[in-house]
Amino acid sequence: MRVLAFDTSTSVTAVAVMDGARLLAHDDAPDEGRHGDVLLPRVQSVLARAQLPLSALELLAVGIGPGSFTGLRIGLASAKGLAIATGLPLRGVCSLRALAAGVSARAELTVAALDAGKGELFAAVFARAGGELQERLAPFRALPADAGEQLAAACAGAASIVIAGTGARRHPELLAALGARAQACDPEDDTPHGHRVAEQALALYLAHGASDLASLEPSYLRESL
Repeated sequence: MRVLAFDTSTSVTAVAVMDGARLLAHDDAPDEGRHGDVLLPRVQSVLARAQLPLSALELLAVGIGPGSFTGLRIGLASAKGLAIATGLPLRGVCSLRALAAGVSARAELTVAALDAGKGELFAAVFARAGGELQERLAPFRALPADAGEQLAAACAGAASIVIAGTGARRHPELLAALGARAQACDPEDDTPHGHRVAEQALALYLAHGASDLASLEPSYLRESL
């Protein structure tokens, strides 16, 4: 299936077009969180480079957070607008799942941790089984010390752990809490990539169908302002 996917949960507006497992075009360039200015032009540019019109797509995918309030609202509103305008099915994907998908093959467990602002973290733990990601610890929000305790408990007994995301980069104490079995990912994997959103959305769509447009909402993990 040909999938257009984007994620605006972080300071990066990540956009990608895939045909099944083949990446046709993408743009994950930093944009300092200017999602409102960047998203739709970036979608148009990526589609043009993939040489695909909107009418050739079969599925839309969007990261639903947790992450930036403004970014998530822009991303989901744009995705719903495209879905309504084109009649294409839309599948929402947890941004932490998409983040973990990029590095999960490297270890038994993957910790995804994004900076949540106000000195807090968004985090979750995933395991890969049979080629699919399984949620070991659901996404949560916490201060770094509390997050470290929850993550260490969820990862108890794991022989190897990889931790990805801006949260881990800004709060190195998370690595300390997980011990010597944990390693940090490369900085290029600090934010969810568009093609990972596409991959996870396609798997979820084939297993469970499209998201319901009326009920699909951002995952803020705290009250929006």
